[in-house]
Amino acid sequence: MRVLINGCSHTAIEPYRNKDTIRIGNPNIRKSWIWELKKLINIKNVYTVPQPNINLEISKYSKIFNKETIISLANDAQGNDSIMFSTLSFLRELDRINKKPDLVLIQFSGTVRRIVSRFDDNITFSTPHENYEFGINFEPSGSFLTLNNMIVLQDYLKTHKYNYYFLNYFPINNVVENLEIYKELDLSKFITYKNNHPIFDGWLNDIIKDGLSIDEFGHPNEECMEIISNKFYEKLRLGKKII
Repeated sequence: MRVLINGCSHTAIEPYRNKDTIRIGNPNIRKSWIWELKKLINIKNVYTVPQPNINLEISKYSKIFNKETIISLANDAQGNDSIMFSTLSFLRELDRINKKPDLVLIQFSGTVRRIVSRFDDNITFSTPHENYEFGINFEPSGSFLTLNNMIVLQDYLKTHKYNYYFLNYFPINNVVENLEIYKELDLSKFITYKNNHPIFDGWLNDIIKDGLSIDEFGHPNEECMEIISNKFYEKLRLGKKII
């Protein structure tokens, strides 16, 4: 079973920003819900792909995407624009070489985050806590852009008949409910924490309130990682897509 995963630090296996080599994920470096899911679906290999890098040669990494493999594109501080772009780029390459994933799992990030240009002609991520001098997506524009990123990625996945599920960790401004395009978002493909609204509530605030985070930024603790992986697994079972 081939699984492609993307997200921000709430999913990333380890910090690897500005690295240029493939590294096999090591659970002793940083834990992630990916490792819990790996056990549930009996996957053998987990790889992380280094980002951000504007010259990233996706074909260099796609060759390792064999059966019984998870590839994670998740990266610290990554915003939803980069999550959408990097996922689409990788999926298009995998389609080209006939290595279509059996499953795609996307954890969406904070609405204010964005991909920006560095002074060395490469790219990085801007958040309210780092690289903010390059600018962030103020609300409600951040939520407008995030909604569109979700729908663009959703439409590609549906058109190409991928098995996929989304998790929206950070809440989105409910002003987007007034947009006509909002009706196009398939909310049934999202996993939720407490059966709350999948995008307007998200996970972050409840995770912190319920003591399921390791810090003030809502990064999941081990119990929360189990919850996330179990909820993804439950969606897979209900969809009868366990391979």
